[in-house]
Amino acid sequence: MALTPAGNLFVSAPADERVIKLDVTAAPSLSFVTTAVGSTSTDSPQTVTVTNEGNASLDFSRLQIPTDFPLASSGAGVCRSSTMLGANTSCTLPINFTPTVTTLLSERITLTNNSLNLRPENLGPLNGPQPLGAPNSTSQSILLNGTGIAPTITFSSPVSTTLTSGKVGVSYSGASFTATGGAGPYTYSGTVPAGLTLSSSGSLSGTPTTVVTTLGELF
Repeated sequence: MALTPAGNLFVSAPADERVIKLDVTAAPSLSFVTTAVGSTSTDSPQTVTVTNEGNASLDFSRLQIPTDFPLASSGAGVCRSSTMLGANTSCTLPINFTPTVTTLLSERITLTNNSLNLRPENLGPLNGPQPLGAPNSTSQSILLNGTGIAPTITFSSPVSTTLTSGKVGVSYSGASFTATGGAGPYTYSGTVPAGLTLSSSGSLSGTPTTVVTTLGELF
């Protein structure tokens, strides 16, 4: 019999000359729908429940959360890096997918705890190097997958691309541009007629100095 740092048990079966692996710590893997960068997927959050089925306290020493798969909540009942789960109790990991880049993403949440409840000298010969931290610590990882795509950004205001006409030498009443899609805050820039200015917040104002038939382009 041997126990790995991951908490899996290997038992020999002499009768048929084989070794049986009792995989008791296999964590789930989650897949999320394709989502625009800066947005949260429509199937978020997906929740994983961590349960202590033993008869001793399960103490967490580290919880690593990847950038693109943050926890949706940090309230009561959510697993933390300092969680201490009593026997037959559980905590949850409500996971969001909020991509920051446009690519196929495969990341992991890693939880380190004392589930082995053993000193290094008690571990079997199949063990590799122990993780940092307590000598009886072990880690489990949840594989997370999702694809980030470029967001579609549109102008929601003004509704028409044809703005109210102005007059040379007369202060323009102004226009305010508002974009939607992607992740704010937005910064506006572009070419505008002489005498007018476009602020980075999307406000067009000033006093026209020449006659033009087109406003220009905004970015």
